[in-house]
Amino acid sequence: MTMKIISFNIWDLPFLFVKERYKRVGLIAKYLSELDADIICLQESFDVDDRKLIYNFLASKGYYATRGLDKKRLVPFTILDTTGGLVIFSKFKIKEDKFTPFKIFEYSIFEYFGRKGILEAVLETPAGSLYVVNSHLHSGDYNFDQKIRSSQLKRIFEIVSRRKELPAIFTGDLNQHGITDTEDAQLFLENGFIHPVLVKEEIIIPSYRLENPLVNRLRTKKSARLDYIFVKNITKYNFKIDSYSPIHLKPALSDHDPVMLLLSR
Repeated sequence: MTMKIISFNIWDLPFLFVKERYKRVGLIAKYLSELDADIICLQESFDVDDRKLIYNFLASKGYYATRGLDKKRLVPFTILDTTGGLVIFSKFKIKEDKFTPFKIFEYSIFEYFGRKGILEAVLETPAGSLYVVNSHLHSGDYNFDQKIRSSQLKRIFEIVSRRKELPAIFTGDLNQHGITDTEDAQLFLENGFIHPVLVKEEIIIPSYRLENPLVNRLRTKKSARLDYIFVKNITKYNFKIDSYSPIHLKPALSDHDPVMLLLSR
């Protein structure tokens, strides 16, 4: 048995500054349906109509989706989803799911209206129940941005700690290069989570690259690894890590690269 997990920030915000959005969404839907991953965790899937388009491609391949797929909320100037741009698609039945928003703050209008948070799901796999957590942390490079991410990581850790008995996958756009070196990420690593880069990658490969034409070069000074997948207790189901790396797509489909983890047993 193999299990392919994808984490992908698809940059689908319903604003004019988002490059080639309508063209990209159709290509993303086609790409994901052909990729044939077992678990797909998306971030910045804020446009509900686009999300449904992606799901229509995936549903024909037997995928399930977390709840809130088509629910909308009105914010100034646009309409967004109700799960912070987060969705999990899975070939395995979804036994339960829950979205928990982060504490709201008003520093950034996009962060405020984006309503980021934590999306949990328990999947029924042939090996047993699998706990999947998908999240998208605050962006920014200043000290107060890092403090916000720190509080968000602590909140995620509080939530995932309630599911100690289950093998787990934690994915997302964590918006910080080298986040595994931070004190808060150590909470996860010291309590059973593994970042597969320590097993399979000799270097940290960027998932937000200057050579990607969709990246905002005015804001971005250097390439960085912002997207991650962590695992916990996968040996309970006799899984091992086969490969783990960003996929540098040509042409690019988002300002972020998808990150893929392949497990086998």
